[in-house]
Amino acid sequence: MPVSTLENLDLCQKMESKDMWIYRSAKTLNVKPRRAEGRNLVMALAAFLALSTLAPDSIATTGSSVRNFEPTQTEQGSATPRFRKLRAVVQPERSVMLGVPLDGVLDTIEVREGDEVRAGQIVARMDSQIAEADLALARIEAERSGPIKRAESALKAANRRLEQIRGVFEQQGASTNEQLEAEETVERLEAELLMANEIQAVAQARFEAELAELEGHYVRAPFAGMVTGIESEVGSSLRQGQPIIYLMAPEVLKAELHLPLEYYERLEIGGTYLFDADQPVNGELNAELIFVDVTVNSASETFRCIFRIDNQSRTLPAGFAVELQTGTNGTELVMVGDQVGGRE
Repeated sequence: MPVSTLENLDLCQKMESKDMWIYRSAKTLNVKPRRAEGRNLVMALAAFLALSTLAPDSIATTGSSVRNFEPTQTEQGSATPRFRKLRAVVQPERSVMLGVPLDGVLDTIEVREGDEVRAGQIVARMDSQIAEADLALARIEAERSGPIKRAESALKAANRRLEQIRGVFEQQGASTNEQLEAEETVERLEAELLMANEIQAVAQARFEAELAELEGHYVRAPFAGMVTGIESEVGSSLRQGQPIIYLMAPEVLKAELHLPLEYYERLEIGGTYLFDADQPVNGELNAELIFVDVTVNSASETFRCIFRIDNQSRTLPAGFAVELQTGTNGTELVMVGDQVGGRE
């Protein structure tokens, strides 16, 4: 109940008495009184209490959660929650910001706004002169076959000599030491051939690493789509992660809504629901429900769901607002064919 004016005046008088007691105590202790500040506090409190008697409903309660519905009176006179509008903004299902892959200078941009790109197409390049030089050196080392061929030739000659010595040894024309020396030579040359192959493998691995390093200077489109924005200039010195190009796939759009909990058991995944589209579409749209979050928000009493809108004709832009249609009673969602959505 609002505080009466008489109670306000009585409280003000008590505060004035307390203020006078503070003033006298300060005077006794030889401390400079702060009577003016105390009086200002009393006057402010009195003004607040006076306002509360005139407009008690205008004082907001802090800490209350914000909800997307307002209470209304039904015909029976009881307050029930009525949600305002089930609205969302339509966005591309696939859109991405392509950023700088590494610190450096932007060398080229291969596309313009409005261009169609293929998945994997290079759309921008960072300066890669050093990376290209390293790759060229690694390619030469990886393609060197001379050490392997030399080792193979030496091993082949050693094997022939060993066979000859063994034949002479059987005829008792060669000593045991000569045969042992020939066998050791073959083993040593086999090890050299193995080492040459290992060096070649290391060189090939380095070449692949340098190739990957060079690839890191390229910006490729992760999917087929349309370039909708270019944020950087050629020749700019950029940091990793800065935006270069915005890309979207306009063929499929989506509308993400946070619906009231009262609709949770009334939705059917895979069902097609009706939406009213705002400008510039200004008409009805069909959208398929593809996702319903299994976690609800108890604070806002809502849950998240996603509807997919087919746009293969590319007649719909992104960014327009839609409203999910409800029945005449405002509690049922309208499905295509005048059916009402509900989970089995």
